[in-house]
Amino acid sequence: MILSPVTVYDLSGRWSVSTSEQKVFHMTLPGTLDEYNIGLGELDVDAGEKRDIRLEAEVNPLDPNFDIIASDYADAAFELDRKEPIRTRFTRRHAYCGEARIYRLFTFEEHPGKRLFLEIERARDLRLFIDGEEIPYYEEPTLVSPAVFEVTGKIGGSHLLTIISSNDYVDEFKEEFLASNMASDDTQTNWNGLLGYVRLREENETFLSDIQLTISENREMTVTLEITSTKEATHSLSISANALENGIDREIMTAEGVKTLSITGLKLKASAKRWDENEGNLHELRVFLDKKLQTVDFGIRDFSVSSEGLLQLNGRRIFLRGETNEAVFPETGYLPTDIGTWEKIFKCYRSYGVNFVYFHGCCPTDAAFTAADGLGMLLCPEISISHSVSTLTSKNLRLYYKNECDAILRNYGSHPSFVMLGLGQEKKEREDFSQAVLDAYLTVLSKKDPTKLYITAGRIFTGKGVGARMAKIRFFAGQHEFPPDFREIDLFSGFCLPENLCVMKETAEQQKLLPYWDKYAAAGGGQALTLYRRDAENAYREDRFSGIVLSGLQDMPGFGTHLYGMLNSHLVPKHYDYSDARKFAAFFGPVVPMAVFSAPVYEAGETITARVSLSNFGKSPVKGALSYTVTLCEKTVEQAFEASEYPEGSVSTVGTLTVPGEILKALPDGECGLLSVTLRFGILENRYDVPIVPAVSPKKPAGITECSYPDESIFLALGQGNDVLLMPKTPAKAADLPMTGVDLHHPLLSKLPLQPGNSLFFERLLTQEPAPLDRKTRIPLFRVSFEDGSKIHGYFAEFRCRNGNVFLSTIPLRAHQDKPEGRALLAAIYDYMTSLDFSPSCEIRPDDLKQTIISLEEKALG
Repeated sequence: MILSPVTVYDLSGRWSVSTSEQKVFHMTLPGTLDEYNIGLGELDVDAGEKRDIRLEAEVNPLDPNFDIIASDYADAAFELDRKEPIRTRFTRRHAYCGEARIYRLFTFEEHPGKRLFLEIERARDLRLFIDGEEIPYYEEPTLVSPAVFEVTGKIGGSHLLTIISSNDYVDEFKEEFLASNMASDDTQTNWNGLLGYVRLREENETFLSDIQLTISENREMTVTLEITSTKEATHSLSISANALENGIDREIMTAEGVKTLSITGLKLKASAKRWDENEGNLHELRVFLDKKLQTVDFGIRDFSVSSEGLLQLNGRRIFLRGETNEAVFPETGYLPTDIGTWEKIFKCYRSYGVNFVYFHGCCPTDAAFTAADGLGMLLCPEISISHSVSTLTSKNLRLYYKNECDAILRNYGSHPSFVMLGLGQEKKEREDFSQAVLDAYLTVLSKKDPTKLYITAGRIFTGKGVGARMAKIRFFAGQHEFPPDFREIDLFSGFCLPENLCVMKETAEQQKLLPYWDKYAAAGGGQALTLYRRDAENAYREDRFSGIVLSGLQDMPGFGTHLYGMLNSHLVPKHYDYSDARKFAAFFGPVVPMAVFSAPVYEAGETITARVSLSNFGKSPVKGALSYTVTLCEKTVEQAFEASEYPEGSVSTVGTLTVPGEILKALPDGECGLLSVTLRFGILENRYDVPIVPAVSPKKPAGITECSYPDESIFLALGQGNDVLLMPKTPAKAADLPMTGVDLHHPLLSKLPLQPGNSLFFERLLTQEPAPLDRKTRIPLFRVSFEDGSKIHGYFAEFRCRNGNVFLSTIPLRAHQDKPEGRALLAAIYDYMTSLDFSPSCEIRPDDLKQTIISLEEKALG
């Protein structure tokens, strides 16, 4: 555990920095070179005088009158060149890779009989020099643990402190490490600098260097002390806590070096409150060594897997509703080191129903665990090597793997919020991958800290040995991308530029889509919200499941620009109704009323039923009557099930919802409608919109030619002024809903039972790929590629050709006549093509139409 030292001397403030270019700047620590605009921009900059101004700022950094910092030249030095912008992620204003020399003059008076340690909370690869003499590490650091150097006897008086910080790793696994979120420019960035505390810690000759706490299932605490001493001596030791039945007072002997002392069997009071989900019940442990006090906050909790393979917290079943934190911090490029920021982040997550945060490819700072302790949020850090195919086949890599696991457990393991440790969720396996090595190490970890569960390659191991019991959690769920909220561009004022978003916006403007973008974004986000609800409810109902972890409520700008969040990358709700936290928490909370309909679309005259259940993964049974409201064409009927008690830790069947016949009579003959079903349990609500279509058997009207390929006879018919319904053989593809959605203003779709922009009505019909089409084409159902916004794909399109008109559908409607929506859609197309509204504005030449179909068919044939 990272202990709070009694006596520290703060070394934060103004330091000098020189880079491999031999140029000198000033920066304030803690901080990174990015924050002080040190390094070249990732986009091209002016190669003329403006760059020279910044790079030739060579003055004596130790001169007290020196008052030039790199940011003074930022505006003059940096100019965008968007010929080759980075499209897959945000763009760093200034990036530096290599060694940076960070130094300052320091005057200090050492005290006799004291030991001094220079500590840096978070850094990259460091070397410390005092007046040119290199100081070895006191503790071998990792990228997730503090860097510690002992400087006793070396720092009295005035000295030049020099820290060489390098973010250019020479290890054999550099590529794998840079692919993780701990150092990837796609997310946290491969920053260079010193973060968190930068300080001198003063200790007695004998001091507590570590305190570890474990609490067993029978509420007994073990306190493991690490005592470091320069000599053999007798010392007084006292341990107490209000949560303990009895403390201890004893004398202990120490020898030169490090002594580990374990005190077992400390009984906790029956009245001591447990730490729990959303309950940060903490207790203070007080440890006196020779009257010098160290305090540690702890929580009483048990996190385990039941004999049925279900996760349990404090002996009851818990369902994890998780968010994946990808270390996206667009204003700094690094994980925060202060408690207040983490509290704000976790409270934001919690407002959306989240109770568990999975840190993918990274381990947060101690402040994150401390904030989560106080809020009752469950955390799972992960080691910083993801995507590795050789994690356990390379000796050096195995050593790094082990050292980082050990460092994470040592520094953060006593936090009650730390319930799992990820050992590489996306670890790739190959023939020489040694599962036996991994299993052996898991056994070691389980013995070292049995209060944690361990995750690797999607498997969750208990703390009681490998293979004993495993729980099931669905990771990386809900990757439903939709158009961005361009308002976020105005929020960027830190280390990076949103060039990827700017490219999308510029392309949308060039293609004259910008006036409609809010409609597309709102429709796509609303549809994504519905799909997130489906993901969550399916997970609740899944037998023996213990959680669902979303890919992100927050947009992830990296690894291809993944925009699937209710929140933008700044953790700000997007500017649309779908991002309301209350709407998301309605189905992502501990208690959720749910309905399963027998079909996604119904025909008028059908009996509409749904199985209703209540998911209760709260802390206690809930009582009440679940009711529902059914509304169609402004006619409403309310019904209620009998009141009942629903036990915690389960999904209970409530009954069968049946839509009253009088409701369906409210729908005029031949028309479509949306049946709204709202479930209520107390203050909780969950709403479903069910499309209703008329019972039809579509018949092709006279004057319409239907075909799959435009041959000469088709062009002859078009020349005679006939209309053609063209349904080519396009490549098969799983349903890929067009998040930019449905044009409800188009006459074809205006009468179908669709929510604004919502294409779920089409889900079972979209079994083929859409066609890439010119934007001038009038397309009632389409999507825009998000990567750069330059491509439009249409499921429907219409053209003038010769003297007739062509309606193109890449949906094979003849193959879907067994579905109500398939019949209704084909009938709607026939009605539209025979109406005066069918008057395409875009003209296509016969050869171009033929080539479009040939390209689609060639793609279909592979």
